[in-house]
Amino acid sequence: MRKVVYVVDHDASVRRLLSAVLASVSIPTHGYASGTEFLRDVNMSYDGCVLMDVRMPGISGIEVCEHLRRRRLRIPVILLSEFADAPMVIRSMRAGAIDFIQKPFNPQELLDRIQRIFADNDLQAAQDILREAEDESSELLTRRERQVLELALTGKRNKEIADELGIGLRTIETHRSRVMQKLGCKSVLELVRRFQA
Repeated sequence: MRKVVYVVDHDASVRRLLSAVLASVSIPTHGYASGTEFLRDVNMSYDGCVLMDVRMPGISGIEVCEHLRRRRLRIPVILLSEFADAPMVIRSMRAGAIDFIQKPFNPQELLDRIQRIFADNDLQAAQDILREAEDESSELLTRRERQVLELALTGKRNKEIADELGIGLRTIETHRSRVMQKLGCKSVLELVRRFQA
């Protein structure tokens, strides 16, 4: 699923600015003018993260985080605010936000944080699929096979996996082949589809 950043801010100019910053690195956005509008639309299929103003008319960004937590929706939220103090940041984190950025923000810093969130999401999804695959498989994977599969599920190519694990490319290809055989799949894509269906 393609990752999207959901921009929630009552100020249309801020939504446009954030969308332009993200478009510069080909990250699509979906804008909402209020927390209420966002909560009406949000569902379990969301993949990406939320950029949301803390202070909005009606329901605040912190209250939206509390609603998401009560509904057990695990989409990561970064809160934005012009005025931030320690109590507000603490309350935001307790409500479920994973980051807090003060306006005006540095565009590159914002992009770096979002890319870290996407990488963390990919790793978590890979680990979830790996657990499900192992539960279903009658023959458990070796430690090395689990490492290879986890990295493959984050989108890394065989050469990148070999470099990261410090072993030969041919060894990686062998491990990957054994993993697919044990799990009854022909490719990583098939494995992802099977366990995310």
